[in-house]
Amino acid sequence: MNLAKQSVIKLKKEGLKEFSRATISYLTPMSAIKLKTKIYRKIDKTKYTDADPFKIIYVRPDKIWKMEQFIPIDQRVEYDSRGRYHYWKNIGYVSDGDWDKRAKKYNTDFYKAAKKRYDGGKDWKETKFVKKNIELLKKKKTVWKGCKTEKEILKKCEYYDDLFHDLQKNGYRESQPNTFFGWKGEFDELTLNIGRDGKLMRNNSAGHRLALARIAGIQSMPARVLLRHKKWQERRNRINSASSIKKLDKETKKYLGHPDLRDIAKNIN
Repeated sequence: MNLAKQSVIKLKKEGLKEFSRATISYLTPMSAIKLKTKIYRKIDKTKYTDADPFKIIYVRPDKIWKMEQFIPIDQRVEYDSRGRYHYWKNIGYVSDGDWDKRAKKYNTDFYKAAKKRYDGGKDWKETKFVKKNIELLKKKKTVWKGCKTEKEILKKCEYYDDLFHDLQKNGYRESQPNTFFGWKGEFDELTLNIGRDGKLMRNNSAGHRLALARIAGIQSMPARVLLRHKKWQERRNRINSASSIKKLDKETKKYLGHPDLRDIAKNIN
């Protein structure tokens, strides 16, 4: 009997709380999350994905949308301090509803300031973004990246200047694990949610890198998927169960080149 089947039996016999405690004590965080997703998928295929929860996909920065508003999905979903879907507590979830319709064109304040800087040749201090943050400093309010002085704000801008020029010269590179627990590096990539029609929406992480990559004309950057809409997961399921491309409906065939489907599309003829 393999580990996954043993775990399902333990889960049913002893309950979720005891199962989770045993799993966490036995496995590394990364493998525990993978196993949990796999087991829960066996119990309820409508709420958990078949995909590797740490799978890296490569996406075009100019095809990413912004989730304008994060709305309640179901009782499982947890949020971070800014009201976004928590970037690792919701890994592997599949959810129904209209949450994927809350997407807008990616046009953040930092992105607009960076375009002024790199496309328009403006000094950072001339941008509305930096002016606004300097004003917030004077009012003793929360400022971008926790900066406490104008000098710190401008120093942070210099950092993004260096990053932008590095992107232009060397392209976009995957993040490297930067802690003793190397798995945490997996959470530093751009985190996306996928809507019913395959729309890629930024959840969190790598927001500034995404903005700079768009301006630099980068064609591909790594990302990790957090949530998938139920209708999108159903499309994955159809591809997974198809014996050949001919068996797929016309609508599904159109999506075979989607970044989230390439890992399974390559397995059918």
